[in-house]
Amino acid sequence: MADDKKEVKPKPTKSVKSPKQLHKPIPQKIFEKKYLKYLEHTGDRDFFNSCFETAGEDIILKKDLSSGEVKRLKFLLKAIKENRKGPVKVVPLAAAALIVAALVVFFTTLM
Repeated sequence: MADDKKEVKPKPTKSVKSPKQLHKPIPQKIFEKKYLKYLEHTGDRDFFNSCFETAGEDIILKKDLSSGEVKRLKFLLKAIKENRKGPVKVVPLAAAALIVAALVVFFTTLM
C-alpha cells in the first residue's frame, strides 16, 4: 500500500519576461535622459544601472536577471513613466480654475 502513493513532482518555475522596451540596445545619452533622470533615489538608480551592461557605446539589458530583479525593474519602469508626466495634472487644474472663475462671475453679477 505504501508503494501506491504518487510521487510529488516540483512545480516548474515560471520565467518572468523582462520589459520589451529594454530589449533593444540603448545609446548612453538616451539611457541617462530617458531613464536615469527620472529615478530619484540613488539606490534605485544603482540597481537600475546594475541590470544593464555596456556594449560599445550602447547599453543592453543583462540576460541572467532573476525573477525578483525583473519584477523590481518593471516597478521602476512604471515609476519612471509616472515621473515623466510631472507633479501637476493640467486637466483637473483647468477644470477647478474654470469652476472658480464661473463662481466669481456669478456672484459678482448678483451684487
